[in-house]
Amino acid sequence: MTISASTPVSRNPALVHTELDGQTMMMSVEAGKYFALNRIGTRIWHLIEHPMTTGDIVAALTREFDVDAERCQAETTAFLQRLLADGLIQVDPA
Repeated sequence: MTISASTPVSRNPALVHTELDGQTMMMSVEAGKYFALNRIGTRIWHLIEHPMTTGDIVAALTREFDVDAERCQAETTAFLQRLLADGLIQVDPA
């Protein structure tokens, strides 16, 4: 699946996660893997506690951080694609 600006995503509720020093640490019990998110990744993680479109995530990030919308869209989409591939997020039905 390809994520676009209108794709609603949310956290995979099966993950165990916690914050430590501004980073989010996660464990996929299913996959037996650990994951860590940096400060920006952690902010995205907070935003997608409930379903949110990629476009809305980008809008929030461009308000909060010094980044242009085009770069933010490209990097956020790539980041979400990686999270989806690793099973950390889910695409929610429209």
